[in-house]
Amino acid sequence: MKASVKEKSGDNCVVNLIFGCIGCCLECFTRFIEFINKNAYVIIAFKDSSFCTAAKDSFSLAVRNAGMFASLNALGDIYTFLGRIIIGGTTGLCGYLIMIGGTYDCKNEYMGIMMFTFIGFLIGAGFLSLFGHVSGAIVVVYIMDSEIQKNHEGRNVSPNTPPDLAKILSGI
Repeated sequence: MKASVKEKSGDNCVVNLIFGCIGCCLECFTRFIEFINKNAYVIIAFKDSSFCTAAKDSFSLAVRNAGMFASLNALGDIYTFLGRIIIGGTTGLCGYLIMIGGTYDCKNEYMGIMMFTFIGFLIGAGFLSLFGHVSGAIVVVYIMDSEIQKNHEGRNVSPNTPPDLAKILSGI
């Protein structure tokens, strides 16, 4: 569709601007729906409710706790990034030790080390993508638990929260 509109409109900047805005809005809507969908499935598993009810609960949970979602998801993203770097670097170091200690006749050992590092980074990314999904589900369940505790006991954080995390979250 974009190609046919571009062909008919030529280099009309107004049409390009309108289609750019529509594309941006659609991308934002798609990401929002994916976020709600992912959290709705977590709520379905937690509460055993229908999808529509879980999607509504997921949306209202995200709106009420936007700061907590953002901070906990950012922590998960930082751990995921650091894990990928550490796994890739450790694999590269092991590859370096294998290349140096072995009896390999290699003309360019740096290329081998780069391949070790790249493959380690890809494997780390695969494992840590699972970590990202699990940590996202844990965030949703944690926030739901915090809300249940707040409604029953008036606390801001759950009594099950580790003390270090409770200090961080009490400032949010």
